[in-house]
Amino acid sequence: VSDVQLAGGTTRDSTRFTWPTLAPLSNVGESRGYTGRAVYADGQVSGTYGASMGELPFEFDLRRPVFPSAALPLIVRGIPLTPGYEAVVPTFAATERFKEATLSVVGPEMVTLPDGSEVEAVAIDQTGGGGALAGPFSLRHYVDADTRQLVMTTFQPQPTMTIQIVPMTAEVDAMMAAEAEQEAMAAEAAAGTNLSPGHPDLVA
Repeated sequence: VSDVQLAGGTTRDSTRFTWPTLAPLSNVGESRGYTGRAVYADGQVSGTYGASMGELPFEFDLRRPVFPSAALPLIVRGIPLTPGYEAVVPTFAATERFKEATLSVVGPEMVTLPDGSEVEAVAIDQTGGGGALAGPFSLRHYVDADTRQLVMTTFQPQPTMTIQIVPMTAEVDAMMAAEAEQEAMAAEAAAGTNLSPGHPDLVA
């Protein structure tokens, strides 16, 4: 299950798939006012797609196995981490239909995490494919070569802007809670400050 905030609104995805084969079972996605629902069975995918109160049915024969778009972060962790290795992954989601993601292993890099710490991880570029971000942007995933954990994913919505996405761990959750508490305290302090001319709260 994922919720991604973008300029065009929130993109939601709920996907069920088997483990460890990652074969898709069902998918429900919402994006820009459209909803898609898909069920996979017996070499077929069927479901509905469309705007609210106007979803139309579809049904396709799957001529080759496909992966759910939501499984791409797991696939990234499982491919060989040899620099130069490349894989093309066919995907399907109700809101996107058929896509292909190209995964290209760049090699090891030092990565600075949001908490300021640095780790070495293997960079893997993803172009194309499904998912809330993969359509409009190229992604760079960073995978720890020892643990095979996804350390971070980055993309650039603008040439001068880089967005970092890190998995939700207990450490990240604690860091975000601390930041939220600091912001709340700062807002409370600002609300209690009198900025009237000549008042002691106004610091020159």
